[in-house]
Amino acid sequence: MRSLIGLLILAAAPALAADQPATAPEAAKEKLICKREVPIGSLIATRKICLTQTQWRKRTDDGNATARQLVEDGAGACGKDGGVCPF
Repeated sequence: MRSLIGLLILAAAPALAADQPATAPEAAKEKLICKREVPIGSLIATRKICLTQTQWRKRTDDGNATARQLVEDGAGACGKDGGVCPF
């Protein structure tokens, strides 16, 4: 009985592997780069984040785009929309 179950599992393995996306081998080629980050508001705690070079680049680009958009929109600008600066 155990050998029958083992054979069924082995027979199903290629079918299961075929269901995986084609990008899996490409992602496996890219090496993970791990960095430690300190969460905002913490002086002690750190977290380890491991991403590929492409993912790190996208994360940086997204952050830069967000900062650029805030500056262009004038978010947080003193006196925006007729407001008065507190200082």
